[in-house]
Amino acid sequence: MKILMKQVSEEPDAPSKFTDGISPALERVVLDCLAKNRDERPSSTDRLDEILATVEGAPDWTEDLARRWWEEHRPAKRHKDVEGHAKSKGSRGNGDVRGSP
Repeated sequence: MKILMKQVSEEPDAPSKFTDGISPALERVVLDCLAKNRDERPSSTDRLDEILATVEGAPDWTEDLARRWWEEHRPAKRHKDVEGHAKSKGSRGNGDVRGSP
């Protein structure tokens, strides 16, 4: 219950608290996406795409770069826990938990 109340009542930490090199403009976009009030979030994915196009460096981000970033930064323990959960629930055993309760 404590985690739920924190989710509802506390603002998220800024990404720069956890990583170096994020621009203030990109950090603002991320925080806007996480806003509690839906009127403060981008109204659509098209609008988010327009906003990101104005952020220096963001248009250079590709799916390949994103994939490589996640490969380097995915917490290994969490990934193993997810795979173990999927296998115990009778999934395909490849980390795909679709259809699991």
